[in-house]
Amino acid sequence: MFLHFVLMAGLAISANPLGLFDTLVPRSLLWRVVMEASTFFLLLTYLPNARGLTSAAELTDGLLDAPPPAADVPRVTTEGRSLA
Repeated sequence: MFLHFVLMAGLAISANPLGLFDTLVPRSLLWRVVMEASTFFLLLTYLPNARGLTSAAELTDGLLDAPPPAADVPRVTTEGRSLA
């Protein structure tokens, strides 16, 4: 019985923002901005916590860094000969 209650509560919690979005967004641009900003805020607070990070900036670690320099190894052609 308790599990059923938890599942129904989870469904209600997840359905409310979706229902509000569908109801309020067509009414005005302000409601659309509010709903999208709150969704973005919830995403950027939940995702780092779910991954065990301390901030959203840690999600992009290494993503925008320069690529590592090429290694100094001789390149080999398809025939097996070295180009160096």
